[in-house]
Amino acid sequence: MPTVTVGLPFLDARASLADAIRSVFAQTFTDWELLLVDDGSTDGSLELARSVRDERVRVLSDGVRRRLPARLNQIADVAQSDLVARLDADDMLHPERLERQLRVLADRPSLDLVSTSIFNLDADGGLIAIDAEGQKSAAPRDVLRKGLFGHATMVARRSWLLANRYDERYPRAEDRELFARTCTTVRFAQLDVPLYLRGDRKDDAHMLRDYVATTSDHRRILREHGSRLAGPVAAAAMVAESLAKETVFRLVTALGKQEKLVRRRGRPPTSRERDEAASALRRIRETRVPGLDE
Repeated sequence: MPTVTVGLPFLDARASLADAIRSVFAQTFTDWELLLVDDGSTDGSLELARSVRDERVRVLSDGVRRRLPARLNQIADVAQSDLVARLDADDMLHPERLERQLRVLADRPSLDLVSTSIFNLDADGGLIAIDAEGQKSAAPRDVLRKGLFGHATMVARRSWLLANRYDERYPRAEDRELFARTCTTVRFAQLDVPLYLRGDRKDDAHMLRDYVATTSDHRRILREHGSRLAGPVAAAAMVAESLAKETVFRLVTALGKQEKLVRRRGRPPTSRERDEAASALRRIRETRVPGLDE
């Protein structure tokens, strides 16, 4: 069996999928399998995924749109490894991500999962900000408001994912719901070093649509878990805060100032971090994938 399964669900992601796949092939740790899980793509993404020729890569497609939580559960079900890493189709792994996270899990067998910090990139691959995981709180009230960590940075034990399945009722906030449900019991570590490159390739209309859908799911989570984790008064205040943030985002989108909000998602990068992000991106894009680059 491979040591780790990288699960990459995708839907109409042809513009970014090749770089996401290259970032797996660029890893310094090579004992992996890559699961490319199609969610009913119609833009040629599936054909691109099927062009990869490597025995470590499996492509799964049933031609149906089931949405992300169902696909994440599917990945846990069919993974051949005891460890499962997340990767979104418009993002990339830092070349050292798997090696460094797997070392932590090997050294600390009591952990369920480990996350990392994030390089936030603009549409041209330039570094905007660092989303620093070491600053996140695991207190239930904070998890309700902000989540636990960048979900796609996670490497988790498959046994934990099978025991704590994603709730398919929350297609835009499956991670927030999962960690609201498990934050008092999950055992995790956070690496305060960016090992995940998060892309930003959506147009303004999609950003607003997705944000509104996500905040709607967040409010449903608050109504389901808020009273238990934070008390009814605090939960109601969080719902009001979410509605206010959605109003602000609508206004900012109308003014074309979304990038300023993206920059506020993390701290400003140092010059060394800018160099590291550029180096990682260069290494990824110079990596050749059999079939994909022929």
